[in-house]
Amino acid sequence: MPGASGGKQLVEPSNAKSKLVNLEPPSKDYFSHFLRPHNVEPAIVPALWFEAPTRQSHGTSSEEQKVVLHFPGGAFVLPLATNQVGESIAALIAEHLGANTLFVQYRISQSSDTRFPAALQDSVTAYHHLIASGVDPSRIIISGDSAGGNLALALLRYLEGQDRLPLPSGVMVFSPPVYVTPHAAQDYEGYRNGRTDILTPSLIQWAVNEFLPNQGDAYQDAARPFYSPLHHHSKLGSLDFALEMVQIDGNQVRFHETELAPHDIFLTHKLLGFTAQIGEALKDMAQFLAAHV
Repeated sequence: MPGASGGKQLVEPSNAKSKLVNLEPPSKDYFSHFLRPHNVEPAIVPALWFEAPTRQSHGTSSEEQKVVLHFPGGAFVLPLATNQVGESIAALIAEHLGANTLFVQYRISQSSDTRFPAALQDSVTAYHHLIASGVDPSRIIISGDSAGGNLALALLRYLEGQDRLPLPSGVMVFSPPVYVTPHAAQDYEGYRNGRTDILTPSLIQWAVNEFLPNQGDAYQDAARPFYSPLHHHSKLGSLDFALEMVQIDGNQVRFHETELAPHDIFLTHKLLGFTAQIGEALKDMAQFLAAHV
């Protein structure tokens, strides 16, 4: 699969529960400013399409169903078992939101041409695919867990600043890193749960070393708000970011906290025994979206 996911095919051929789709990037006019550096080019993006059962009991037709555009975690450097992870996440989304899922394997950062903004380019390609396929933006929810949550927020910010693509109906993110700096390991050790969580400082430092723009890149300053949306160090992290967002006129924001949860239970809930808790989080999200979307 040329150009996809850093040269590695991370998405296997489709099975009975999913359909493999290769997403062609749109014209370069859709990639403005810092999304068009000389050394990172838009590429084919592999994705899995999971169709949820139509919610006939809720009076929802297939043409009205929401579509969740989901970006998985992995610290931007770890390829996941995409079929298994995608199936698990799509099942949660179908159960609690009644939505179809386009599960996107953006490029993993492992070389000069797959670091930032490669993943953000791939997210634009995926969103453009849905719009070009005729999905009304009022039906689209952008979603991401962990690094994918960071990417979902970056995509939303990018869409806000351009006029070729319409805005989605909403965004939901799970454990998104919102303060990303070159000294990430040191930052992480200062967090309240930094010494007990499943993430390690060495993993986080490796991730930012591979992912962030090279020092001295001409577009580095312009790109910073897209990979580090919280502009200051905070031991509250996502809560501070949510409070910052809710202060902007027109924003509707819901912050859901799971007590004693480790990082990214959207991915690890079965392994760590948090399935009931992630169900409660998604129920809360479904109610919020129903009220505001």
